[in-house]
Parts: sequence; C-alpha cells; structure tokens
Amino acid sequence: MLGWVSFDGYEDRWGMPSVTVLRADLHRLLRDEAQAAGAELVEGRAATRYLHGDSGVGLVTGTEEVLSGDVLVGADGIHSAVRAQLLGDGPPRYRGFTAVRGIGPAPAAYPDGFIAYGRGLVLFTAAIGGGELYWVASMTAPRGVMPSLPVAEALSRVHERVGGWHPDLRKVTTSADPAGCVAHDVFDRPPPRTWARGRVVLAGDAAHPMVYTLGQGAGMALEDAVVLAGVLAGGVSTTAAVEAALRRYAAERGPRVRKVVRQSRMLGRVAHVRSPLLAVIRDAMLRAMTRGGDTGGQSSDLFGWAPP
Repeated sequence: MLGWVSFDGYEDRWGMPSVTVLRADLHRLLRDEAQAAGAELVEGRAATRYLHGDSGVGLVTGTEEVLSGDVLVGADGIHSAVRAQLLGDGPPRYRGFTAVRGIGPAPAAYPDGFIAYGRGLVLFTAAIGGGELYWVASMTAPRGVMPSLPVAEALSRVHERVGGWHPDLRKVTTSADPAGCVAHDVFDRPPPRTWARGRVVLAGDAAHPMVYTLGQGAGMALEDAVVLAGVLAGGVSTTAAVEAALRRYAAERGPRVRKVVRQSRMLGRVAHVRSPLLAVIRDAMLRAMTRGGDTGGQSSDLFGWAPP
C-alpha cells in the first residue's frame, strides 16, 4: 500500500463533512431546490445559439424556440454551444486517457474506497452507501477508441488491464453491470481570459473543463454559481450594470479555476505514466503526499474556499 487518506476531522476543519454524492442525485437535489424556490424550469431543450439584444438575450433551442431573459449563463458543458458562439476558440483538448465509470461492490478491506495505480491505469473508487463503490477506471488510450466500443466491450478492456491485480480490487469492476457503465475520453481547456460579453457569460465546464483527477469539476461549477448569484443580486436593470457585474464574476473566478485546471492536468499526467521508472517515481511521490493519512493541509486551497 502506498499510503492512506483519512477524512476524519474535515467537518471541524471546513465546517462540513466529506460526503460522496452521485451526480444524478446532485442534479435531482438542485432541481428540487430550484423548484421549491419558485424557479421556472424548462427541460428537454438543446441550446444551439443565442440572440443578443440591448435589453435582454434570447436562447435559441434545437426546435428554433427562443427563451428570453436578462442574462444568459452558458453552463452547457464541455462542448458548449454558447461558448462556441461567444469565443469561437475551437474544440477542447484530449489529454491522453479515457475513462470507464460504473458501480461495484466494496471490498471488505476497503469499505470506504481506494485508489489503485498501475502503469497507464488508475482505478479510483468512493463509497456511495449500501456496500457499493462508485468507480472510475482511467486508462491511456488513443482518442475515440473506448467510447466507440459497446459498453460491455469497453468494460472487458478494463478487466484485461486489471487482470493481474488483487482479486478484491478486480471484483469492483468485474462485478459491475455494463448497463450502468459509461465510457468517455478525457478533455480539458485552458480557461479563457474573456468569460462574458454583454449579457452572456460562461460557467462550469463551458468555461473551464478540467481533468477529473482532483475531483473538482462539479465543485468549481458550484462555486461559479455562488459568485455569479452574488454579483447579480444587486439587479440587472441596465446592460452596463450587467456587464460590470459579469466582469467582477470573471475577475473573481479566473485565477482560482486556472490554478485548479493546471493542477488537475499535471496530476493526470503523473498518475497515468507508463514507464516503469516513472511509475517508481510517481509511487514515491504518492507515499510522501499521504504520509500520516491527513491531506487537509495539502488540500486547504481546494476545501478552504469561501465566497467573497
């Protein structure tokens, strides 16, 4: 074992405990809270482009329906149509590895999860209750290969890569139901210097998609939402007021997300090394980082953030 990490004491240090939540459950919680707060939700629409006016902005859907509002927040993911129109800066960049995700049984020795490192392969797991682990198998691979396969075939490729591992670790993936798995390539982007023009602004993966090695993609998007809500709380009566508010938002978020994108990318490179020599160096680094089990000090930049 290279090391261990404990989340004990995180509630005392950061004010909240460490809890693993599946993204689908988080979406449901946020949707329910938004509805309870009186937000009008329009679901089942695809954003294609926007129309910018002097006193508002319109979002055009795939059916040519126009949804109007005071501000358009382009939070439509890594392949954002809003970003494409706003910045026109091309596609995201493939980072050399692909991911297969699923749910499997927790080994008795690691009920709270584990991270296992191979050469060109990382298996990350986290407990989600009921004796199950959410897992992500990251593997170096040519772009487009794994996502193009049937999920069952992609899962079998994972089984091949972990074939020599301990049975308790292999069982996490070999017991997974292919119907609950998904495969996708991993991309990121350098965060832009321009996040907004007029009444249109970017947030989340549309603004700063990142490699998931630090587990901060969703967290950064939620932070964006908090800061954006704060700068718009004073009202959006004029275009000048909106533009000033969105500039404050971008100025606040830019330095932080640029740092996290860089750190995540670097960790992705280190974690997925294939060379035996580089793997030895990586393992030594991981031992040093997890010595004593408490990474709170190392994580203070991530978990210690508070709204301005």
